[in-house]
Amino acid sequence: MVPEDFLEFSKKFESGFLYWIEDDRPLMIRADFQITGEKIDVTPRKSSFIKAPAPGFSVTLLFANPFYTERCEMGIVKGELKAGGEEGSLEIVAHDIMWTFSFDLDEYPERLVRRWRRDDSC
Repeated sequence: MVPEDFLEFSKKFESGFLYWIEDDRPLMIRADFQITGEKIDVTPRKSSFIKAPAPGFSVTLLFANPFYTERCEMGIVKGELKAGGEEGSLEIVAHDIMWTFSFDLDEYPERLVRRWRRDDSC
């Protein structure tokens, strides 16, 4: 099951990158994804250089906004690929899901504290 917070967070992003290791070399392809409360579907984009991974590979899906320091947001899903429902679609059986939140250097400490507290009294 996909955490509700991560589901809402992922709606900000249109596509990401799918990483995997094949024959002892790292490979990456751009991929569209759709995350629901039940599953994570990915559709690798066509590439003349790299063939999309086959079901059974361990993969990482990464998506991020274009900022590199302040206000950077990133989502990471690690798991195993399995065949999806639609042609060209694959599903990630997630083993690990992580995401960041954007921050401003002037407000960072307060936002960090609020993230881990149940009340907003900070």
